[in-house]
Amino acid sequence: MRIIFTERDLARVRLADKPHMLCEITFSVQALRRRDISGFEPWRTDTRSRLTARMRPLLELVPAYGWIPDFLEPTPAGRLPGALDAVRAATAAEVDFDLARIHAERRPPPTARALAADQKLALDRLADAIIAYHHVALAPYWRPIAAAFDAARAVRARTLSDGGLDLLLATLHPRIRWNPPVLEIVGYRNSEHLDLEGRGLLITSGVLAPSPRASVVVTPDGRAPLLMAPAWERPSLAALDADGFSAADLAALLGRTRAKAIRAIAMGCTTSELALALGVAPATASEHATVLRNARLVSTRRYRNAVLHTLTPLGAALLGTGERAVDMA
Repeated sequence: MRIIFTERDLARVRLADKPHMLCEITFSVQALRRRDISGFEPWRTDTRSRLTARMRPLLELVPAYGWIPDFLEPTPAGRLPGALDAVRAATAAEVDFDLARIHAERRPPPTARALAADQKLALDRLADAIIAYHHVALAPYWRPIAAAFDAARAVRARTLSDGGLDLLLATLHPRIRWNPPVLEIVGYRNSEHLDLEGRGLLITSGVLAPSPRASVVVTPDGRAPLLMAPAWERPSLAALDADGFSAADLAALLGRTRAKAIRAIAMGCTTSELALALGVAPATASEHATVLRNARLVSTRRYRNAVLHTLTPLGAALLGTGERAVDMA
């Protein structure tokens, strides 16, 4: 796909501030179906054992490979109730488009036929299936998912602030190429192009994306299309239900200096910035970061001429900075 920018679009590029709930749900369904993807055990086995017939409409519409209906992944991401309202509000034209793509790839499942027969009833049942599936498959694991998203966003925000929009667009993903004014996603809808026409672009990270390929979600209401670029590191999907440590407990566990270090790294920082926060030499700050990285609390990535540290999902869980569950309000 070729995405065409105007000057107005370049001024309206934004980074999403939270994971796209419905995309993460569809990604996880793909992961359930595909055993060739590592990093999803024991979540895959545990979740499979808790699937029910109520979830079937969602499971039928998301294949291991192939077309995922666009109306299942509306933008903006929002909280789950609002996202489900957007699913229920899908137009007949949007549903028909997705049904045609499904029919071209595979035998339409019962839910696809139900959508063709009675769209409103089928969409209500689909929304109910998403709620049931989310409760068992994602809600208990949302903290590491949110933490991985925050880490990926911190790196991209740093790229944007230090190198500008050109550098951000050029380094989003190995399969995304920036040749102004065109952003090309290699291997994705190769025959299509998308004119942004002043809407701008919303960039987000796909935490559970099983494929290395980036993707785009477009809505017909004039809102900015969503560019989904997979996150670099997928979290371990182990349920983390404990509250974060208090400041005193954290200091007792890690030592006062490293407790201060992990709190500084929570915002995303370079080794020099960490040294400044701790009041130590850069070499000493690097040693503290290495200890935290070896404990899998911190992730380190080379960023231009510096080293950028961010929290891992485990580190975020230790601080209690990740969301415990999705806000349903």
